[in-house]
Amino acid sequence: MPSTAVWKLVRNVVVKENGAVVVVFKGGIEIALELELEG
Repeated sequence: MPSTAVWKLVRNVVVKENGAVVVVFKGGIEIALELELEG
């Protein structure tokens, strides 16, 4: 997969209780992805 190089930059992935996914990259960059989960 071509995303392995990107995945090596990822330090942590946190799933919040409200369904938001926070990706923490090395270097302190945080990207929050809010996913609407339909039950």
